[in-house]
Amino acid sequence: MKRFYWILPFFFLFFFSVPPYRELNHISIIDQIQVSCEDSITVVLREVQPIKEDNSIRYQYKYYRESGNSLEEIASSFSKRSSFFYYSSIQSIRSNCISKDEVKRVFH
Repeated sequence: MKRFYWILPFFFLFFFSVPPYRELNHISIIDQIQVSCEDSITVVLREVQPIKEDNSIRYQYKYYRESGNSLEEIASSFSKRSSFFYYSSIQSIRSNCISKDEVKRVFH
């Protein structure tokens, strides 16, 4: 009976998946999304890069741009990049053609 209690926790590990480990250096924190529709849909993501200085933290920004025919197509092309985009801290969404709720639905 003691063996059963010892094996039981390992049994559950096979049925419940562990979330994939992501190195912190490969996570891009996105704080702004800009969508524009001219000839095609263009999405620009702004990544926040905090830089620690002696007495404060300074922020730099890196921009990613993709164009396509649909938001789903653009989101899948962003997901194929080497870094993992973290969208939970988005502070603003700017769009002149697609509703903000639709942008949130695709990128969250």
